[in-house]
Amino acid sequence: MSFWSELKKPQGKEVGPYAYLTNQLGHYVLGAALFQILGVYYLVAVVLYFLLWETRHWRFPDSLVDTFFVLLGCMPAFVAIPVAALFTWRLT
Repeated sequence: MSFWSELKKPQGKEVGPYAYLTNQLGHYVLGAALFQILGVYYLVAVVLYFLLWETRHWRFPDSLVDTFFVLLGCMPAFVAIPVAALFTWRLT
């Protein structure tokens, strides 16, 4: 299986708590990188991410949660990591 097909594979709660947690933290890191590069304009990138990526691979709760964690990129890690852990705990 190729790296690209692994990236496109949905990572919902059915993959297990650890995989789900690392998936959401990966979305947070993507948002944090966008925020570091673009500043406040990263909000445009978040909207583009949602429209160009998540709507093409739509899975109702997972797509919204993924976009939420990209949006959390402007928050410090000590906020985002507990939020990701809470989401993981509530969904398992």
